[in-house]
Amino acid sequence: MGSSNTERQMTVPSYWEIGRLENKIAYKSNREATVGAVGAVGLTSLELTFAPAVRRHHFGPNVRRHVAFKDAQNDILRALRGEEPLSGDHYLKNQPREYVGRLAVEVRKGNVESLLDGPVGKLTQYVLAGLKKKQFGSEKAAGYYADWLDATKADYVRPEEQPALSAEELKKIYHKLGGAYNVHLALAGAELRTPAVSDYFGENVEQLIALNHLKLRWEDGRIHVPEEVLIEASVDPQASVDETLRSPIIREWRDDTRSDAAKALKLDVYNLSHGEKDLIPGPERSKRFLAREAIAAINND
Repeated sequence: MGSSNTERQMTVPSYWEIGRLENKIAYKSNREATVGAVGAVGLTSLELTFAPAVRRHHFGPNVRRHVAFKDAQNDILRALRGEEPLSGDHYLKNQPREYVGRLAVEVRKGNVESLLDGPVGKLTQYVLAGLKKKQFGSEKAAGYYADWLDATKADYVRPEEQPALSAEELKKIYHKLGGAYNVHLALAGAELRTPAVSDYFGENVEQLIALNHLKLRWEDGRIHVPEEVLIEASVDPQASVDETLRSPIIREWRDDTRSDAAKALKLDVYNLSHGEKDLIPGPERSKRFLAREAIAAINND
């Protein structure tokens, strides 16, 4: 009874309110990428015309909720990097660590009513409403979003006395970051979830992305070389990334780890595309979505 009451009382921003916010974010993003407001207006107009069809092909149904999730993710990542959120969420900008931690707690409860004053709260509430409608049986699909938030905060907010994490700690981060793929699958109304592909699908994708961007992340203070490997290579986490990547031990570790993750994902892609349908539930569009995400990581796109 408590759960149903919460659902009835849940305040969900309207389709049109989220649409206006999406347009604002798209304009600001395009303005960063173009010279002047005129170019941004033109590019945004083109996106409004063609993007829905492209996004529906990529994600499946519920396009606006998929975009709301991506916009919230992007603003959270920007704020944790010290950049201005495109949505103009001032609380997120001013207190990114605290906000992300609080958002994770509220999302896991399945309702962010207390955070609806800000754009990211509105985007998130809109996503949660979609997840509640589409989740299967006793599934708590909001947990996938909360896992992503927890892992993102753990990755960006490293203790000063422990900037490097163990292999096991990094593995947990990759595993939880992979929950984002299940958010999109749930929003699309798919029965498929990443564990049906393999226990390590999301983990391998996220680790491969991290290794492809190892240098940039290191410069941001996000060390994605396990502490054990750094110790073996006699490399300090405070060393420059160029010095780190000159280490034969670290280069060999990265090459071997990338190769192992890529091999596993190539098998997953084959099974998604050509495997027995009874082993991996549909729909086909969701299998294609996961395959594209894996191929992008493999190809470093």
